[in-house]
Order: sequence, then structure tokens, then C-alpha cells
Amino acid sequence: MKQRVLSLALALALCLSFVPAASAAAGLDNFTKSNPYTPGQFTDVPADAWFAGAVQAAYEYGLMQGPSATLFNVTGNVTIGETIVIASRLHAAYQGEGFVFEPGDPWYQPYVDYAAANGIAGGYPDYSPAISRAAFAMILTNALPEEALAPINSVEENAIPDIPSDANYHDAVYRLYRAGVISGTNAAGFFAPNNKITRSEVAVILSAMVDPALRKSFSMKAVVNPTGLSISSGSVNLTTGDTQQLTATASPVNTTLPITWSSDNTAVATVSANGLVTGVSAGTATVTAQCGSFTAKAAVTVTRKPPLSMEPTGFYYKRNSVNGITLSVDIRNHSGKTVNYYTFNLSFLDPIGNPAVDEITYKSTKRVRYVGPIAPNRSLLCYTLVGYIPACGGIRIDSIELEYADGTKETVPYNKTTTRQMR
Repeated sequence: MKQRVLSLALALALCLSFVPAASAAAGLDNFTKSNPYTPGQFTDVPADAWFAGAVQAAYEYGLMQGPSATLFNVTGNVTIGETIVIASRLHAAYQGEGFVFEPGDPWYQPYVDYAAANGIAGGYPDYSPAISRAAFAMILTNALPEEALAPINSVEENAIPDIPSDANYHDAVYRLYRAGVISGTNAAGFFAPNNKITRSEVAVILSAMVDPALRKSFSMKAVVNPTGLSISSGSVNLTTGDTQQLTATASPVNTTLPITWSSDNTAVATVSANGLVTGVSAGTATVTAQCGSFTAKAAVTVTRKPPLSMEPTGFYYKRNSVNGITLSVDIRNHSGKTVNYYTFNLSFLDPIGNPAVDEITYKSTKRVRYVGPIAPNRSLLCYTLVGYIPACGGIRIDSIELEYADGTKETVPYNKTTTRQMR
């Protein structure tokens, strides 16, 4: 008994008891807005949601409520029994019959009997499962006559990509598309017949069925399905922040289905709607192009972009009259962060590449520390006396230590040598 009451309450939350005058003529004029709706009254229906207008209309027409005063349950699924309740009430309201549905056992039996008597739906072994979008379309189109769903759109045969011509739901779905009640789940016009239907989707369909002003005008050409798909490169190697354009080609060339792109790891690499791959962080990802049932993939490897320009400019040394060596170098900060301190780790070389010793420190290495801040894309400069090396034939920057304003540190291997001596 408790289950029966709960089921009945849920049915009433889907569709209110709309009873037109007993002698009313058949027509959509029998549906009038009688329930005032306050935007925001349902917390799960944001004002900018794609279904917000449809929920408002369905509520105002008395076609749907929420399970509570503040919740519409937009993602909840609709059962077979609830669908038959909706369709039976639609039919009765349209016909102006003033049909009163008496309580039954089980609760949906009066609606099942009415639906069977009026050619809306046959019997089901179980009315509790969630209904598919295809079955919902078949039952709902049976609730209204042809003139109530008159075509306003040109939708050619084979235009809806996932509706086979021999499917038992083919005619119902095409009727709803041509009437402008639905337009598909994506830009390609897919219907997703096997998906369960949600309450937000039901609101869209119901409101457009009873109010022609809410129907959409569009046209759809017959689909030319692809027979294959190729991609311009099967592998992509990027550094962070860099991009590479991929191109996917479907065959035949007159295929009408769009090519879509996706990345399985957007933290590593993203891909735009036209196939432009961008490295985000070090790692690997797979980028997939899809056209119909065909896919083509590219393996993406992203390495971190060096935080410093690896080709220094102004890189030379000067020697004074007492063998004092001054190093000059300009290296750009590509880290994207501010550098507070930086340290050059240097090695002195003689003319044949062996270590050369500073006659003051007796060392062949030197650390030169500078204070910033050095903003992103600005230069780390060095122009300083680094030692007294009579046999100096070159200076190598072994590494550069960076201390960032955010408190992090890193050491960048550099291994760049200058043998250029300026006078």
C-alpha cells in the first residue's frame, strides 16, 4: 500500500490533474497557463540552464511539478508507467473530454486502460523501469493527432544519424523533429534513442507539444555516413604552451557528419574544435578525432618548456691588462614566474678545453649570485668580473639556480660555453 501511494505521488509530480471542460472542442487551445511560476523557485533549475524555459512552461501549463516545492529533480528518469500517465492526460486534455481518472489498483491501471482504448500504448509486463527516449517518443506522439504535430521543418529521410529506417520508433522521432518539438542532443542532430529520458528533457518535449510557439524551426539534410577517417599525424611532441595543428579527413569527402575532437587527459594536452593541440603540462595524452563510428588517434607527449632561453645572447668575455675576466650574458626568463634570485655556476676553461685556474682563488669554478626581481619574459643579466685567469680560453655556464617569488626553487642545467673574447 505504501509503495502504491508513493508511486501515485510521483505520477502527480510529473503531471497535474488537468481536466478541461467536458464539452470543450478538441485542440491545443484546451491547454492554458494556470500555475504562476517564480524564477528560481526550483533550486536545481538555474535561470541560464538550457531547460529553464521549458520547465517554467511545463509548470505554468500544469503539465509537471517537482517532488517538492523547491526541487524539480531535473536529472531524474521517467518510468514507463509515468509516461503512460502523461500521454493519457495529454490525450484527454486535447480531446476536451473532461476525463476523470478514477483510482485504480495498481495506481496506473486506469491510465493503462485509457491508453490501450485510445491507441496510445499497448500493455507492458512491468511499468516501473525507466523508459528510453525512443519509447517515450512513440507513446507521446500517439497522444496527439497529426494536426497537433503538423510539420514545420524539412527533415529529410536519413537525416537523423542514429535513427535506422527500419526502427519501430522511426516515424515517431521524425514526426517530433519535423514538428519542431525536438531538434536532437547535439549539433549533428543525434537523438540518442536508447538513453533514458530525464525530467528536464520531458519538460522540453511536453511544453513544445502543447505550445507551438516553443517549437524550433530548422532543416536537416540526409546524412552521408563516413566510410573511414584518417589523421594527419599519429604522434605529437610538444613543450608546454606550444601548439600543433592536427587535421582529420573523413571519406567520402561529402560526408555530412561532423568531425569532433577530444583529449583523454586535458591536464596534459587540450584540443580545440578544429584540432589544434596545446601542451599544458608534462605527460602523455591521447587526442581522438571522431566522425560517426570512426575514430583516429594521435599520441601526444608534452615536455616542460625550459624556464630559461637556452640560446643566450651577448655571450662573451673580456680580459683586462691584469688577466681579469669579465663575463657578459643575457638569458630570458621563460618560467612564467618572477625570479627573486638567480645564481650562475661557471667553469673556466683553457684554450684546449681543460680546466683553467683562477690565480686568486686557485679554483676553476665560480658562483655568481644576483638579486632580482626578474619578471616573466625579462632578462637575467650577468656582466661582472668573475676572476683572474691567465690561461682562460672560454667560460661555461654549467647551471643556473633560480629562486622564485612564490618560494619555489629549481636548478636549470645549462651547459653553454663561450670562447668569444671581446676587446
